[in-house]
Amino acid sequence: MNFFGHLTVATWYSREPALLLGAMLPDFAALLGAPAPTATSEPLARGLALHHDTDRAFHGAPSFVALSHEACRELIQAGLPRGAARAVAHIGVEIVLDGVLAETDERVSAYRAALAEASRVEPALSWRSLASPPAGRLQALCGWLAPRDIRHESRDPEVITQRLERTLASRPRLRIPPGDLRQVTAWVERTGAAVRREAGPLLAQVERGLAAHDPRYAAPVHRGSDDLAP
Repeated sequence: MNFFGHLTVATWYSREPALLLGAMLPDFAALLGAPAPTATSEPLARGLALHHDTDRAFHGAPSFVALSHEACRELIQAGLPRGAARAVAHIGVEIVLDGVLAETDERVSAYRAALAEASRVEPALSWRSLASPPAGRLQALCGWLAPRDIRHESRDPEVITQRLERTLASRPRLRIPPGDLRQVTAWVERTGAAVRREAGPLLAQVERGLAAHDPRYAAPVHRGSDDLAP
């Protein structure tokens, strides 16, 4: 699940900005080329734990497995190398899902409030195995993300293709060959309807997976019809 998806799931259990930021932190750390931090702040620590529990539930959810398998098959048929096809299918479905989830104004407002917490909570974060912790870079990343249009960047096929190309560029076995970028854009255009159709069932599967893993997740206090419940 991508960072906005993690934000969405976290809002089921809390609207506290620090917890919501914690739920996105491992993905932000990856963007900075750093391992996920640990936190002395209780809300941040709960958000970090929720991130990992959500990924476990999401990646095992039948709807996500079906979407990513079908996407991989289509991309291989379109000519992508197998490694690139698998990576694009996995990450691409997550980004397209972000675009569906970002259609709710309340969720976007919660996202921006969480980003604004970066400078305030920095002293509570411990960055492991790094000679120079990316403290200032985390704040800069959140400041850069805050004014950007998350809806556009998670729905426009060409923008999504550019994001996928940048994300995979440093991975020789996974990167997208330049000649295949057009096929990736065409796949993004086609897959939007399937991801939208499965978004409700997928979120319900994540909710059940979280509850099965830990009873603390059994009664989401803010889960409602705006979260695409089937």
